[in-house]
Amino acid sequence: MAYLTFAPPVRPKTSAGTTQVRVLSNDYGEGYSQVIDDGINCVSESLNLTWPVLTFEQAEQITAFFKGNKSRPFYWGLPGQPAKKWRCLKWQRTFQRGTCGMSAEFTEVFA
Repeated sequence: MAYLTFAPPVRPKTSAGTTQVRVLSNDYGEGYSQVIDDGINCVSESLNLTWPVLTFEQAEQITAFFKGNKSRPFYWGLPGQPAKKWRCLKWQRTFQRGTCGMSAEFTEVFA
C-alpha cells in the first residue's frame, strides 16, 4: 500500500512528543511481578503539533488532508529526522480575528 506524505503549507510552530513502552505485566503478590515487552514494536511515539497562526486557506489544506486520509497512516518527519508513519485521528481548529490556529495529535504507526 502506498502512503501519502503530509506536507503542510506551514511547519508547525510547536511540537511536544511522548514516548511510551507497551508492556505485558503480571503481579504475583508480595511485591513480585513479571514484565515483558509487548511485541517487537513496543516503543512508540505520539506528537502534539500546533500551528498558532494560519490563514483560513492554510488551515483548510491541513484539515482536508486529515479528513481525506481518514484513519490511514501517512509519512511525516520532524525537522532533522527521517520521516515516520503516523496516524492523526484528532485535530482541532481555533478561530481568531482574521486567522485561525490548529493543533493535531499524531500517533506512530508500524503498519
